Amino acid sequence: SPFAKYAESTSTYLLVSKSWLRVSTPLLYNVFILQSKAQAKALSLALAGNKVLGTFIKKLRVESGYEASMLTILQSSPNISDLFVSL
Repeated sequence: SPFAKYAESTSTYLLVSKSWLRVSTPLLYNVFILQSKAQAKALSLALAGNKVLGTFIKKLRVESGYEASMLTILQSSPNISDLFVSL
């Protein structure tokens, strides 16, 4: 449909150039809102694969319990200053 809206993922901006990647990655990982097990698992895998990414996370909102994924996320994110948990 010509009226359908397509929205680019914010992560596509990281692909523009290496300098954009260097500047944008900390901004992209600054705040996380986890609303599903799939999101928690994806973040957990990303942090397990690249330990530096966890240092960028400053604010984390968790809207349910996500078992083992949360352990990895919290252990990999030493700079969290704001944590909101809603069970």
